[in-house]
Amino acid sequence: MADIGSPSDHSDPSDLKTQDMAQKRTSLAVLAERWRARAEVSPGTLQADLRDAFEERAAILEFDAGLPRAEAERLAWVEVMGTQP
Repeated sequence: MADIGSPSDHSDPSDLKTQDMAQKRTSLAVLAERWRARAEVSPGTLQADLRDAFEERAAILEFDAGLPRAEAERLAWVEVMGTQP
């Protein structure tokens, strides 16, 4: 009969803690990189698809809704990006 409580059947808790900390550092590094990339977003540096969506929405608001261009761009930014410019 096998001894279920045998120490050789279990990982060393300090190894698991080291692995956990390494995973957390990697996750934090990824999140930090994403945050830095997000902080650099502006109408001039938007990715092509977001810029296209922003410009299309601003044009619709300007021409179809009759809004001034500045107001149309402000509202389009909020709708596309979900934040105030």
